[in-house]
Amino acid sequence: MRIVRALRSAGHEVLQPDFSARGAADDSVLEAALKSRAVLLTEDRDFGALLFRDSRDAVGVVYFRCDDPARCTQAVLDTLHRVTGHFVVVTDRAIRVRPLKGSLPHETLRPQSP
Repeated sequence: MRIVRALRSAGHEVLQPDFSARGAADDSVLEAALKSRAVLLTEDRDFGALLFRDSRDAVGVVYFRCDDPARCTQAVLDTLHRVTGHFVVVTDRAIRVRPLKGSLPHETLRPQSP
């Protein structure tokens, strides 16, 4: 939630899944993000397999592997300009950015309407 608040405070639209539908298939989550032209923020490593092994499309994905919530939040804010078309891995020590195959030319995150 800290990351969601920080992104909204910075003027970005953040879509959150319906938590009553937890356990939704990763395929459907990825498809919903793509249809919404949204970057996916996740702690689930399975999305990497969908993107690289199965060659699925995505606007961009940020995968968190860090224990420090402040670090995760700052990393998202620092890398937003590089997320479109990339798989970004945030750890406690580094941020790795890997291009997605067949990435789509979408904006990173849409600004909120006034």
